[in-house]
This record gives sequence, structure tokens and C-alpha cells, in this order.
Amino acid sequence: LCSVRWLLCAVHVDGFQRERQVVVCCWLSHSCLRLL
Repeated sequence: LCSVRWLLCAVHVDGFQRERQVVVCCWLSHSCLRLL
């Protein structure tokens, strides 16, 4: 888990459907959570 500020980033996910999904990215972490 990240104990820092959360940022909302829009990234393109390679898959059957290419759509802009909003994911929560950590300030100092590369781990992101996919939110529908």
C-alpha cells in the first residue's frame, strides 16, 4: 500500500478494447489500481 498522495491518471490499456481508463497511481510507486 502507498502512504502518499494518490493521483488520477488516464492511461491506455492494450487489450480487445482500447479505452481510456482512470487508474489510481501512487506518487512514488508504479503500482496502479484499475477502476471502472
